[in-house]
Amino acid sequence: MSVPPNTAIDLFRCFERSFERCTTQAGKSIEGVMALDMLPTLQTMIPTQTWLKKTGLSASVSVPCFDEVSDEPLHYDPAKKHYYYTSPETLFKVAVNPEEAAIWSLDTTRLFSLLADLLDIPDRAREKPSHPEAGGRLWLIGDARLARGFSYPIWLCRTARSGLTSIDACLRQKQGKERGLILTCEQSFPSHYELPTGFYSLPLNKAVPLCSEQTVLDKDRLYQAIINPGQTEAAKPVRYDPVAQRLTIAGKEPWEIKGDNQAAAVLYVYQRSQAGCWEVKASEILDAVKRTTRQPESWGIKRLAELFDHERWKTYIANTRRGYYGFNLV
Repeated sequence: MSVPPNTAIDLFRCFERSFERCTTQAGKSIEGVMALDMLPTLQTMIPTQTWLKKTGLSASVSVPCFDEVSDEPLHYDPAKKHYYYTSPETLFKVAVNPEEAAIWSLDTTRLFSLLADLLDIPDRAREKPSHPEAGGRLWLIGDARLARGFSYPIWLCRTARSGLTSIDACLRQKQGKERGLILTCEQSFPSHYELPTGFYSLPLNKAVPLCSEQTVLDKDRLYQAIINPGQTEAAKPVRYDPVAQRLTIAGKEPWEIKGDNQAAAVLYVYQRSQAGCWEVKASEILDAVKRTTRQPESWGIKRLAELFDHERWKTYIANTRRGYYGFNLV
């Protein structure tokens, strides 16, 4: 079920945009997004119909009208076998292929399952997504373990700004009884808005590092959004706390580093990564360890593996090419 980071972010954006209901040619109101308005990354998914299902044909299309946008009716021309609308600017008829007029609905069950997977929420602890709150704007996903001994309920929210009145009323009723970290799909809560006590928020895309081939959630970023609310920095693939000697790589359990030599090696690789150099010569790392620790037992070390007394370090530091090492982001 894993998808690239940009695709995952766009799936949640599509989920938010599908809140605005579409009217079909048959006059039925349904949730979905018209093919013409589909995000480019998701248009390639249409032929496979894995995440998206065709649910009807739109009765209208949104088109530019000078400085505004106008919803124009779609009419079918049986002779030419296509739909068309009349341009409000030129009054010309503009052809629209049936596939472009199609309405596509997102597989929300699969989307919620993807989010729960990214949060590593066990099946038994997942909430059923069939009961949204705040008028279809707010879902409880389940309790996620964000740090050692620290779990917190995770909520998913769409239309955080335009639907604020309904969302706020719902959260006020829960104040003092429930809590949670609210991940917003596209719209964020207004900067002046203060969430009820026990609730925090973070745009979902801020917790998704874009450097990975597959989507992962930076759980440390989620954790920081709760204990240090108000931070808006984007997700970083790697964090290192030199005081606690803790390395955090998105998608992996934090590594509590033991020993001065190991800490010095990781710190040097981290400092080089922050300078934009994501692979470092092994000899440079060893020299940095000797300069930092000034311990005689480190002087005779000739290989990086000799610094570590376990194989776990290979989960976090990879041999990128012969003689070079960097953080293992896969």
